Amino acid sequence: MTRRTAKRQGRVIDAQGRGLGGVPVSNGEAIVLTDHDGRFAIHTDVRRHTHVFVTMPARCEAASGWHRSIMQWRGGDRTFILGRRPGRTDQGRPLRFSVITDIHYGEVPPPGAAATRDLRSKLQGLHRRLPGTQFIIAAGDLTDRGERENLLRVRKVFEQADRPVWPLFGNHDHIEEHRAGQSSRPWARNYLNTFGPLWYSFDRGHCHFSTYTTEDNVLTGPLIEAKQKWLGADLRLAAKRGLERIVIFHFPPTLEFAKWLARRGVRLVVTGHYHCFRTYRIGDLHVVSIPSFLKGGIDMMPRGALDVITRKGREIRYEYVPLAPAFEKVRRLPARRVAWSKKLSHYFHRAAPVLDRDGRLYVAGSYDLVGGDAAVHCLNATTGRTIWKTPIDGAVKSVVTLDGDRLFANTQTGTLWCLDKHGGRVLWSRRLAQQPNRWINARPMASDGVVLTGHSRGGLEAFDTKRGRRIWHINADQPPFSHNSDTWPNYVAPVVHGGRALICFRGQRIDCVDITTGQPHWQIEQRWDYYIPEPVVWGDSAWLANHQPEDDLVHVDLSNGRIVAKAPARGVTVSWSAADDDLYAVVLDKWTKGQARLHCRSARSGRLRWQRILGRDTSHAYQYTAEHGPNCQAPPVRYGDDLFVACTDGTLRRFNPHSGRLRDQIDLGSPLYTAPVFADNRFWITLWSGHVVCGSL
Repeated sequence: MTRRTAKRQGRVIDAQGRGLGGVPVSNGEAIVLTDHDGRFAIHTDVRRHTHVFVTMPARCEAASGWHRSIMQWRGGDRTFILGRRPGRTDQGRPLRFSVITDIHYGEVPPPGAAATRDLRSKLQGLHRRLPGTQFIIAAGDLTDRGERENLLRVRKVFEQADRPVWPLFGNHDHIEEHRAGQSSRPWARNYLNTFGPLWYSFDRGHCHFSTYTTEDNVLTGPLIEAKQKWLGADLRLAAKRGLERIVIFHFPPTLEFAKWLARRGVRLVVTGHYHCFRTYRIGDLHVVSIPSFLKGGIDMMPRGALDVITRKGREIRYEYVPLAPAFEKVRRLPARRVAWSKKLSHYFHRAAPVLDRDGRLYVAGSYDLVGGDAAVHCLNATTGRTIWKTPIDGAVKSVVTLDGDRLFANTQTGTLWCLDKHGGRVLWSRRLAQQPNRWINARPMASDGVVLTGHSRGGLEAFDTKRGRRIWHINADQPPFSHNSDTWPNYVAPVVHGGRALICFRGQRIDCVDITTGQPHWQIEQRWDYYIPEPVVWGDSAWLANHQPEDDLVHVDLSNGRIVAKAPARGVTVSWSAADDDLYAVVLDKWTKGQARLHCRSARSGRLRWQRILGRDTSHAYQYTAEHGPNCQAPPVRYGDDLFVACTDGTLRRFNPHSGRLRDQIDLGSPLYTAPVFADNRFWITLWSGHVVCGSL
């Protein structure tokens, strides 16, 4: 039987049996250094500790494991054998590594040979795309439910990978234990028995990596206290040794925790959990969250990995790299159809262009995928010449909003900007509640002298457009976020019509309020969710999208919220628009092995008039899917007697709006996630490649 408290002794040696001095050894709370002969002694308490582990020196790799479970320590000394890692390990070389997250092994496909092949294949694809990667960190949610057999399958794939993979515990890696009620806390025994400690550290080159869990709901109070003490001691020791500090979480840190890390000299924090991309800075600290490795993001970003390169004493460089087939090769633009193109951004996802009546094009370009900021650009729509450019601190994830002579843009991290549309001068800016710990992907909406921005969960705020005075808000004055904030991040903005605003509340309802006062007019129960597009206004009514493929589309009167009509959706609505008497929608026809279809319906009754297959997504960007997601995120656009659909395979498709017959398609060579704008038989559109393109029809 394992004693509750014990003194654990051992030795850290090299492959020739020589002791290695000065190597940190920890029980997950205290840290000791080995003596000149590699010997150590440390006390353990089964209530506070699970393992004794070595902080792997930069020059070494473990030949006999780098951790020992104290529950299996049956007296006597333990020896850790560390071999010299092959290749050069001097600290002057650049260090390059990748971070992946949210594998969710066992969800889709179900656990077994197919899921194992898929994970192995995706890791091989990562190695091909980023051949310079020296190692990989898998930042949690390795499995979907934390079953022991699935954790073992993931471990086997990691052990067979071409590069070392360092694992991290995530909230999904304990679900089976927790729900089964087979044990008391910690609900992480399957993970502990498969991968080892829930927090640990290692060195590579000039960097020290601390992996840390914030899933406190699965831990006991003594374990929480122990890990907090360990992190402080671990970072202090790394600073004393002159190493740059990088911390990996699964769940993003709170803003206060991030500030605590910044004060301790941490240079980079990388997290997962939300299946979304976001970055912000606190001094020299970059905090980066990334989407899933195997499936599209909740923010509809393509699956991928974070590529990090760091040199001692220099700025850490990183880039989020999509790994789906659509990004493997960028094709050339068709010269005969393109009037001009201009690269204004590292990428364009949902930041569509805006065209005014004076022939000016406005677009927000962002460099957050490589740690940069953004800018709002104004171009001559005919020539592509830049008229003005205004830098913005932080990424702008969606379309800018034009209201009279003013242009509004909000950053993902929570700053609203008001610009003069003629010269780009900043008229005013406002920090939203709890900036920069926000996930605001939706555009601001302006009408009746009021601009609305934010999110109904994390805080929606209404400002006077002239001076930026806050008029009213929903949920903006809540206590500092400790968990959910704006989750789940989405692109749904309030819908403004006739002095009223429709505001969606996830999983609950849709409210109709007065835009100038925020006072409610009516509300309707509607199971709206983050992947559903905002309501579409048609006349003095609106259509509300469905939650599940078998649910109905709902048509409501905007004056009183009365339901006018319902119609079977025949799939999950991805994006939609209304023109004349028609309602056009892109739908994912089913959750499992589905594909996109283009529907044309009566905008009055919802009756389906025709449908056409659009296909599957080679960019692997739709939430929780890969190739079986829809190949379109942008709403269909009616221009003249044509219907245009921008697809993630890089094609702009033109349909007959009355019959659905495909008339033409233009291959623009890079994935498209935004709808084009039109004038004078030309179109303007933004590409994932970061280009704005003007083309002829």
